[in-house]
Amino acid sequence: MPAGRGKRRQMSWDEWYRLAAAYRDANGNLLVPKDYACPAGQKLGRWIERQRAKYNGVTSVRGHLDRTQIMLLNQIGMVWKLEYRHDWAEWLEKLDWYRSMYGNVDVPHSFEDGDFRLGNWLVEQRKSYAAGTLGRREIDDLEARGVCWSVKT
Repeated sequence: MPAGRGKRRQMSWDEWYRLAAAYRDANGNLLVPKDYACPAGQKLGRWIERQRAKYNGVTSVRGHLDRTQIMLLNQIGMVWKLEYRHDWAEWLEKLDWYRSMYGNVDVPHSFEDGDFRLGNWLVEQRKSYAAGTLGRREIDDLEARGVCWSVKT
């Protein structure tokens, strides 16, 4: 094997956390693009995605986060669900844009526009509505735009 081409040392969770904190300090948030790599080549975007998946119970991702790790990530502004990276008004603006482009708000689940996963966001709003956890203001905002709560599949 050529010099310098050996197996890469596996980094500890604490080392990854320090890279994430440095990213947040430099960028003001922890919305790390999934393909982002640090200057030294560490794939921080993938690590952040794995932490998010562990927290959200994605079964295809091995391992779990303990309470301390969750607390530490919260302290540096971890966004656990990507639909929360934009505020409510921005989502509504994007939904209004979609309606103006397509004439309806029947957004396909897979629809994305830039970093707005609008289809997924709307699915999450419907889930919240069905669970009784969506606020009255949010319900009114979505109904005013023509959102139907049950969708035939």
